[in-house]
Amino acid sequence: MSAELIGKVDAMFRRLKRFSVSDLLQNADEDLYHKMRRRQHCLHHLLPPVRVVDKLRARGHPFTLPEYNTVIHKKSFVVRSLYSLI
Repeated sequence: MSAELIGKVDAMFRRLKRFSVSDLLQNADEDLYHKMRRRQHCLHHLLPPVRVVDKLRARGHPFTLPEYNTVIHKKSFVVRSLYSLI
């Protein structure tokens, strides 16, 4: 969705005294990511390998962070989710 379209839908929800679209999208992303971490999930194979370094600070997930070269790759669901949980 474009930022302009999200803004319009946010305005509509504010008038309705409900959640914003950004909140709904973020909640849906978090739900899908947590479901995706289960080995039985069909998207589990898209996650990067688990890192094995023990002496670093704890973060929101045990996976290695993938490098990204393009904006499209940066905006992909897996990369976006992993970097948001640092």
